[in-house]
Amino acid sequence: MSGWGLTIPLTGVPLAEHADLVRALPDLGYTDVWSSEVAGADAFTPLAVASQWAPQLRLGTAIVPVYTRGPALIAMSAATLAGLAPGRFVLGIGASSPVIVQDWNGIAYGAILNWLAASDVPRCVEAIGNPDADVVARIFVCPSADVEYARNVGRGLIAAYLTVPAYAAFHDWLGRGPALRELHERWAARDRAGAMAAIPDEVVDALVLHGSPESCREQVREYAKAGVRTPVLAVLPTPEVLADPLDVLRRMGPAA
Repeated sequence: MSGWGLTIPLTGVPLAEHADLVRALPDLGYTDVWSSEVAGADAFTPLAVASQWAPQLRLGTAIVPVYTRGPALIAMSAATLAGLAPGRFVLGIGASSPVIVQDWNGIAYGAILNWLAASDVPRCVEAIGNPDADVVARIFVCPSADVEYARNVGRGLIAAYLTVPAYAAFHDWLGRGPALRELHERWAARDRAGAMAAIPDEVVDALVLHGSPESCREQVREYAKAGVRTPVLAVLPTPEVLADPLDVLRRMGPAA
């Protein structure tokens, strides 16, 4: 393992309130902050402010969609962040292959994984086919001892994401097709509640880590043991997180 990352901004915590939290991360053992771009904050602004709050951290996007931003705009945004954080910025813009990225262009190949269990990592690493790849994985974490609460949050996310064709195909490839068949059938029939209820507990528990912060930390370590070099925690909102996010992050961090 080469790092321990956090996805920012935390859900439910305004970006403007992240300053003290981000400044504290290096002392808690966190090495990275990574952003994403779906329907909330853009991918670059959180990293720009984080570059000033904690200059030690590596910054990364996981990912910037190439279909929603033109190449010139992505290049300008990336250049701005690279100027703010020389040598510490990683631009994740989607999938390619080691041959094109590394052999043809002489650029270090990074692989960013999402929505997978620790047990899925070896197969993904084998498919990447490059022992030198910086394998980054975003890991969904719901630090709560309330199992039903965590599973309900997880089911909502899984129903929203794993019904997307690309993620559905990914999990078919991983062998979860039979376990997720009823989810897809009910979702296609517009039975959203039934689709969520059809997701087996074992699938939720594998893809959305939950338990005490200390238990979540040990579950994240299983990804590192399996071949992930930089696990990046995507912390889901819980009453504990919203009440004291820094305490939760401290207890989940590698320095705890």
